[in-house]
Formats: sequence, structure tokens, C-alpha cells
Amino acid sequence: MIIKDHNCNSRIRQIIMSITVTLGNWQYGAPLLFNFWPTGRWQQALRELGLIQETYTTDFGLYPPIRGRVFAKDMDFITRLRPATSESP
Repeated sequence: MIIKDHNCNSRIRQIIMSITVTLGNWQYGAPLLFNFWPTGRWQQALRELGLIQETYTTDFGLYPPIRGRVFAKDMDFITRLRPATSESP
């Protein structure tokens, strides 16, 4: 399983993410929940679900360099998960 989502580790990041989610999603009628999790909450949820991160990256070139100064590299992440009971491929 692969997840691409966001980390929200500060108040300023929450404000930035709220603005970008609103601008990117309201026009499509997507619900705007503004329920952004910090890294620690993601890790807790994955443990509770019995999932292990095989890979995790926050630096995958999502934004061009000038936007990368506003949108910190640690705000977006991609992780590959597996159940804790399964063997790695």
C-alpha cells in the first residue's frame, strides 16, 4: 500500500495547507475538513493499524524551487506500507 499525504508540524504549516487545500479543492466540491496530522500522529495511526513503513520520503520534487521555499519539503510525504505480519518482498 502506498500513501501520499501531508505532515502538519506547525501552526504556519496549518495556515499554508488550509489556503492551498481551499484553493485546490473547493471548486470541485470536495469536502474541506482541515484535519491535518503532524508526523507523530501519522506514525501512531500506522502502528495502531499494524502497518510498517518500508519506505518514507518527503523530498520528491513536488514543487518547483521557488515554491519549495514556501511549501517545506517535510509537508508532503510518500510512504510504502506493509502489514506488520507479512514479510518484505
